[in-house]
Amino acid sequence: MLQPKKKSVFQTLQIQFKSLSLMGNKDCFVLDRATTCSNWYRLWSSFGFNEHQWLSRAAKVEEYTQVTLLDNKMTLYKEQLIKRRQLVKQLLDDYEDLVERTGLSSSIETSVFDGLKLKEQEMYIDRKMQELLIKEGQLIHQRNELENKENYLCTLLNSASIEFNQNLSISLVEINKKIQDHVKMLNELKDLRLTQVSSYYLKLKEYSEQLEWTPSSPKSTVQYLLLEQFDCCLTADCLNEIESTIHQLENQIEIQKTRFFELHNQLHHLYQCLKKDPNKDYCLAFRTGSEHINEFVIKQ
Repeated sequence: MLQPKKKSVFQTLQIQFKSLSLMGNKDCFVLDRATTCSNWYRLWSSFGFNEHQWLSRAAKVEEYTQVTLLDNKMTLYKEQLIKRRQLVKQLLDDYEDLVERTGLSSSIETSVFDGLKLKEQEMYIDRKMQELLIKEGQLIHQRNELENKENYLCTLLNSASIEFNQNLSISLVEINKKIQDHVKMLNELKDLRLTQVSSYYLKLKEYSEQLEWTPSSPKSTVQYLLLEQFDCCLTADCLNEIESTIHQLENQIEIQKTRFFELHNQLHHLYQCLKKDPNKDYCLAFRTGSEHINEFVIKQ
């Protein structure tokens, strides 16, 4: 009659260590039964223990594993769990700080986030953080471009750039909006002054030709204007200088007209004395109307 096969010491240890699993299934995160039995079996075999010695130690090993090692594993697990939760909280705080700094809306969906495991939450926040950092970089690039435009216009118009109170918290979106509005205002001012300068150019050109007048300095504002370099004439001081020059030239034109009529009357008197027909005379000045008075006519 066949005798039932005697269980090996390794199988006996496996049975006694069956309770070493924390959850009793493949999700065990503390110890693996087969691995533990195999390790102890190899260790005791190397010491030359017999089956009785193996079995007598198995109960103590099981007690030590279940109580001491399991407690240590649980303590470590709880500590890691607390650290993970603190890390997730810190990541959320960092994300909210970035949202506040940029002025953009949060893209974290609470319903999705709350349904994730801790590791998944870390990855989710990290992904959202990277997306927001890219947008922050775009906002910074936009700010630099706006500041360059602002500085150019401020130099052109001799205006002050916008300043922000360092003691007040203001987002990048708000900063860019304020600079953008300021640039728009400066552009409108530039267009207005260009229109003014263009009209001044026509007057100045006419007056300078009529009086045969040239600016005293080759680098003066009116010289730039006569050369049609309008961008050099857009500051408030330049406009004042141009207006003042035009006013002076208008006064000279009035003086020129007065002088013309004085000379015209004298010439008419001389023609009468000489009994000459002024219409047959070579002198163009006498036949010139007041609308064509210029320095050349005066010299004639």
